[in-house]
Amino acid sequence: MTRTIPPRSETPSGTSYLAMGEGEPLVLIHGVGLRAEAWAAQMADLSATRRVIALDMPGHGGSAPLAPDARLPDFVAWAARTLDELGLDRANLAGHSMGALITGGMAATHPDRLARVALLCGVHRRAPDAA
Repeated sequence: MTRTIPPRSETPSGTSYLAMGEGEPLVLIHGVGLRAEAWAAQMADLSATRRVIALDMPGHGGSAPLAPDARLPDFVAWAARTLDELGLDRANLAGHSMGALITGGMAATHPDRLARVALLCGVHRRAPDAA
């Protein structure tokens, strides 16, 4: 089955994203080394019943990077700002790997912004060779 990838868009602060579908928003955040297209299969299926928005994490795909010394709270602030720029007061948020850490940070610090969360394969304290 051929998957159609929607055209890229960009927020005012430089976050690149893909969006398709209509309805309740579901925002997807990938892991390190990936880009929004990693969610193509999920976007194709889930966009039948909701608006699906796959973000490029900072410094990935077409998104502007954060400062080199950025820490997890900086990525969480990025996610909150991106929701603002997308005009989303409240959304469903799913993250994979590093995206799961950002999603968990959003749930901890901005619970009023989230309807549902999904944390997929979150990473924590990787061994130096895995990092």
